[in-house]
Amino acid sequence: GTYVTVAELGPSNAPPIDKTVLPKLLKTFETQLKQKVDGIVPGEIGQEVITLEAAWRCGLPVVNTDLAGGRAVPKLSDLALVRQGVGFTMSPLVFLTAAGQMGFLAKQKSLNDDEKQLRQLVSLDKKQVVLFLGGGIKGKTIKEKLAYHSYSLAANLGDNLKSISKLIKALPNKVIIRPEKVVVEKIEEVNTKGFFGSRVQLKGQKQNFQLKVENEFIELTTQTKKIMFPDLICLLDPDKLFGLSSDSLVVGKEVVLIVFEKHEFWKEKKYES
Repeated sequence: GTYVTVAELGPSNAPPIDKTVLPKLLKTFETQLKQKVDGIVPGEIGQEVITLEAAWRCGLPVVNTDLAGGRAVPKLSDLALVRQGVGFTMSPLVFLTAAGQMGFLAKQKSLNDDEKQLRQLVSLDKKQVVLFLGGGIKGKTIKEKLAYHSYSLAANLGDNLKSISKLIKALPNKVIIRPEKVVVEKIEEVNTKGFFGSRVQLKGQKQNFQLKVENEFIELTTQTKKIMFPDLICLLDPDKLFGLSSDSLVVGKEVVLIVFEKHEFWKEKKYES
């Protein structure tokens, strides 16, 4: 069968887009390609609500994996299939802008071309997100290249947000920086062409940290080392322990910083950035 991805692309601080027209996007995709869609492959960990709503509105099952190697990625060219040498593109795809414009994008030469076309729509639409449905994948490719149950792992993490210790046990990744409460001291927004960009200074009890953020790309500098994507740099609410997006940070806010080593998928040398 054929499986598609439904995702949003654009600044992380942009408002969500209306998804009531998703069945129309699906029908347009199936008509254009003359293929029946059998399910939805999550684009990344972090857009679960989008995936689940798309599955519900379109009446399709969700595959227990994701395209991003068990995490979120800053660029389409960082997707797991590309890292494994698979000639994968999100196009052909159907898109919807925040202004209500719907269109069909024919197959492009590469994911970079896909992203260029979609980010142009983001720019034209006053930096709002673009919703798209595409990236048709066959079941055989999923079984051979995306054989990790990351969606159920993400659900398990959600069930363990009762304490830091339970959260650490639920995620099978080595902890690089133990949980530490830090305070946001300074935030500087940076223009990054379609990404939400900022430079953040964090003050801890024993040391200070600097964050460079471009949506899902985060680079953390400590007094002794630099840590970056694809390691998992997490900022959590100190009371409820849910994840905080970079655009939700404000000066004076206290957060919990914790850093995990990259997932097993990314440890193979050929997948490293």
